[in-house]
This record gives sequence, structure tokens and C-alpha cells, in this order.
Amino acid sequence: MKKRTWGCSLFVALLSLAVLCRAQAAVPADVLTVTRLLFVENVSGLSQYTPKQGARFAIGDLCTSYIETTGFALYPTNPNSEEAFEVDLAVDVAVKIPQRRRPLVSAQDIETVKGTVYSRLSSTFIAFSFLFHEDDWEPGDYVIEYTLRDNLSGQSVVQEMAFQLEEPTEDDLARQSRRTSTEPVVD
Repeated sequence: MKKRTWGCSLFVALLSLAVLCRAQAAVPADVLTVTRLLFVENVSGLSQYTPKQGARFAIGDLCTSYIETTGFALYPTNPNSEEAFEVDLAVDVAVKIPQRRRPLVSAQDIETVKGTVYSRLSSTFIAFSFLFHEDDWEPGDYVIEYTLRDNLSGQSVVQEMAFQLEEPTEDDLARQSRRTSTEPVVD
């Protein structure tokens, strides 16, 4: 009888262990997520930005995008320590006309966050800008597709934002000239 009870107990223990291991395996890892995606006027840090009013740009304007993300991989630089972590994020961008599938303009690694951080970050941001040069753009409706890639985990997430590009008004030209007069001259 003792052998039978012990055998049943062992079976129940192994079954419980198998169920527990299966339940732990079913728990998903962190999922790369874009928590904020917007056009901004300026950025000074994580969640520190001035949102752009509307999605209208004039030819000659600077388009600044802000992407805030969570769920990215952080790998310890030393397997025996949790003092420093590697992070490796990148953004690819494709600008399209809504009715077409093919991008008009695309760029890989338009901005990256790569290096060592000294704390476990729960979120971070990527901000970048590009100029709507008058020689390269026509007025119209566009969609910008952002692909955020976590190069350490292999995850990626794609999101889009629509915007309108118009001929510049007198106010736009005045604003653009103020921006260019305050930019540093690069030789």
C-alpha cells in the first residue's frame, strides 16, 4: 500500500510540475509596443515634447516624429550582473500616397537607439526629423509608415500616420525663415 501511495504521489507531483512548466511556457514575453506616435514641434526627453497641432505641413516644413515604446529587449552586458544592459532599436520609414502600395520615399535605420544603459528601462523614445524639400514633394495626402525594430529580440511593429502637404502660405514662409535663421551653419 505504501508503494502505491508513494507512486500516486510521485505521479501527481510530476503531473503538477508538467502543468506548471506548461503554464510558465505559455506566458508571453514582453511584446514590443508603440505607446505614443505623433508629430511634434520639439522634443527634450522621454514624454517631454510639444505636440504639433494637426497633420498639415507646408512644403519647406520640418517634419518631426516622436515614437515612445515599451516591451523592447534589454540584455545584460555581463551575464552575472544586472548593472548595465544593451539596447538596440531602429526605425524604418516609408512615405506613401494612400491609394498606392509602393512607397515614394523610404529609409532604413532613419534613427536608432543603440548602446549601453545603466538601469532597466521600461520605456524609451526615438525622435527624428526630415525636411519637405520643395524640389522633392508635391502637395497632396500622404501616409508615413513607421517600422520600429528591436534588433535584440527580432520583434518589429508597424504603425502609420496620415498627413497633408500643401503649398506654403505667407505665414508658413515666415515661420520657415525664422527656423532656418536660428539653425547653425555647417561648412
